[in-house]
Amino acid sequence: MADETVLRIKERIRQEMRDLLGVTMADGGSIDRQALPTQIDGVAHEVCADFGISDENWIGYIIKSTIDDFIGLGPLQPLQDDPKVAEIFIDPVGVEPNGTFITPVARAEVDGQIVDCPGIDLVSHDEVGRLIGRIAEEANRRCDDSFPEMDATLADGSRVHAAHPKVSPNGWSLNIRKFSKDKLTAEDLLERGAMSEPMYMFLKSAVQARANFIISGGTGSGKTTMLNALSAFIGYNERVVTIEDTRELQLKQRIVIPRVACPPNSEGKGEFTMHELLVGALRERPDRIVVGECRDDETYEMLQAMQTGHDGSLTTIHANDCAGAFTRIENMILKSQGNMTMEAIRRQIGAAIDVVVQVKRWRGGYRRIESITAVEGFSDGNVTRNELFHWEGSPENGRHVATGYQPARLKEKILDEGAEYDPRWFEGGVW
Repeated sequence: MADETVLRIKERIRQEMRDLLGVTMADGGSIDRQALPTQIDGVAHEVCADFGISDENWIGYIIKSTIDDFIGLGPLQPLQDDPKVAEIFIDPVGVEPNGTFITPVARAEVDGQIVDCPGIDLVSHDEVGRLIGRIAEEANRRCDDSFPEMDATLADGSRVHAAHPKVSPNGWSLNIRKFSKDKLTAEDLLERGAMSEPMYMFLKSAVQARANFIISGGTGSGKTTMLNALSAFIGYNERVVTIEDTRELQLKQRIVIPRVACPPNSEGKGEFTMHELLVGALRERPDRIVVGECRDDETYEMLQAMQTGHDGSLTTIHANDCAGAFTRIENMILKSQGNMTMEAIRRQIGAAIDVVVQVKRWRGGYRRIESITAVEGFSDGNVTRNELFHWEGSPENGRHVATGYQPARLKEKILDEGAEYDPRWFEGGVW
């Protein structure tokens, strides 16, 4: 069947459904999501009959795509339903000489690679705008001239970022990072080569011994995946408070108290920040605090918590290398605590943080630990730190190696807590 005919059929069904729902809403009702599939089924069969189509398999496809238009993600729903897709991108293309926006292009991340999705039928630039508008409405957000960028969360936990043509001159853009219910474990990461066996054993003992962790990495490097995996080593009976801007962590401990930040609503009210949540969490006497990402004022509070009875806490930070992670922490604390000297800030960092795990996404989609660094304290105006493991070689054929350094402070902490410590983990070379 010609694509043009398919588009004509879909558009007529959509229009008849809009007319039907418009009458219902004008009478003071609202869309009945339970009745909608039956309504669409009836309209679709009538329209397809007008076009001389009787193939039930094909009509079933039309019915599903129309349902997706009204209560799903429209043409993007097949990508949202595909478990192999981790992220969805709708990229703007540009503007025709007559000023008309060109239909955007659909792309997706599959197995770590960004691929085109020619089978995704984006009818027009305006259709993408309507989809973004519906997402915004359901999330009590706005994406328009007054609020040209939007962050939102879908009902299934997927994270959405959208940009209006006011700030995206080539047209609407949309990014959906899907929420995975099946998080990778540390054992999965070991099997996939994201870490070596000595690294796995060390990280397990360090978490069990209540070392304080920073997981650092760039965008899409797997920071949250690593945070979730390492959090599994926390004792089952420990009381853990998690703080996130979007619900992603899936801890398995017996007592997990999740806290999620609230952005302002479409009227600019109702905001509750990560910093406020962290301050409140400190009053709840948790055994550990796990923060999805430190990016603002909460960084200082997190370091305070690590030093005041909440050791064994974990968080992530956005930085492209280990040195950049320390610089970013310094800058965030300096911003929120302007009266602190750099020496005082570095003393706090040296006292609070024990381990920095740097993760990276290489070309080809490989995600793995790039390095593990032990923080040993403060000396001569700087944070004392030593690398324990790093990735050596090409992304495809390299390997994790140990540097041979024995982390004295961490060794003492691990042994004091009765966790396993094997000096052979850190012997130079490859296991």
